[in-house]
Amino acid sequence: MSGCFFVNIVTEMTVRNIAQRYAILFCVKLSNNVTTTHGKLQQAFGGDATSGAKPFAETKFFLKARNLVEDEQCSGVPSATRTGDNTARLRELVQCDRVLTVRVIADEVSMNRKAVRLILT
Repeated sequence: MSGCFFVNIVTEMTVRNIAQRYAILFCVKLSNNVTTTHGKLQQAFGGDATSGAKPFAETKFFLKARNLVEDEQCSGVPSATRTGDNTARLRELVQCDRVLTVRVIADEVSMNRKAVRLILT
């Protein structure tokens, strides 16, 4: 599998999430309750609709007078760890031995386990 495949999936997911956030913001502006908003998301996006507590959290976010739909910069795994070199190193290790644990891989490449898990998934 090529790296472009994964980039396309991530980009598609980001676009879908932003579209749903706009829909939630629109429903908040129309004073729809969360249950109605969630129903409309399911109607509009079908199986791709966000599930669980996400619509509730987004509605609460927008009710606090926040109108920013795009993701804000957040803490977490720095993007510097997700470079092509690191991804290639992980791919190489996994292809050599498919039963390696995340902990062993992280120790081998001197990376955070969370970063390794994120790259592998």
